[in-house]
Amino acid sequence: MNISPSTVINELKKTESALESVNRAVLERLNPSNILVMIQKVEESEEAELDEMWSYVGNKENQRWLWHAIDHHRGEILAYVFGNHEDAVFLELKSSSSLWNYEVLYR
Repeated sequence: MNISPSTVINELKKTESALESVNRAVLERLNPSNILVMIQKVEESEEAELDEMWSYVGNKENQRWLWHAIDHHRGEILAYVFGNHEDAVFLELKSSSSLWNYEVLYR
């Protein structure tokens, strides 16, 4: 859509007082007896967050990417890979044996 994230944030800030975190119209139509709530406890050791950051050496065409995985709750570094911004590098990180015990991976 070619809209700057800053533009979106600025527009949201203008209407912040009118924004609600729930859809009131839908909430008011719901019958509580028809609502099924499923709660699943996720152990702290079951969630990992995958992310990447980049910098460059000399010029911006010479990019270096750091792909990393952290424990979502403790902030502990689980694995990292240096490479380019290609799917193969991400998949290398994702297949790391230190992530095998994690059921939920966030990106």
